[in-house]
Amino acid sequence: QTNENPVFYVQYAHARISSILRQVKVQENRDISDKPADVSLLTTESEMELLKKLAQFPAEVVIAAKLKAPHRITSYVIDLAGSFHSFYNSCRVIVEDPALMDARIKLIFGVKTVIKNCLALIGVEAPERM
Repeated sequence: QTNENPVFYVQYAHARISSILRQVKVQENRDISDKPADVSLLTTESEMELLKKLAQFPAEVVIAAKLKAPHRITSYVIDLAGSFHSFYNSCRVIVEDPALMDARIKLIFGVKTVIKNCLALIGVEAPERM
């Protein structure tokens, strides 16, 4: 269970996002479900990198299926987890600006969803806690 293990690395990203979302719900008493957010506020390099990675997901699934190459999903989700960890180290989700916080919540919720879907595609659990 180290960051050198790609499965642990990706699962840890999912669990870390789950932890942040729980913290937002409890400490900030904020709804994280279908509340709209102004994603144009996401302008940092790490935010943009995450958005680009998320946009690649549908194409990666199609290509992996057409080529019968499940390793593409594995590589993609490892890259996505890496982008999330970079984001986590450079940006705070819980910030004073409520609009920015909502945008970042939406961003990480999207990352969590895609990680969970990738892990499901390759038959690996997406834990909420680690």
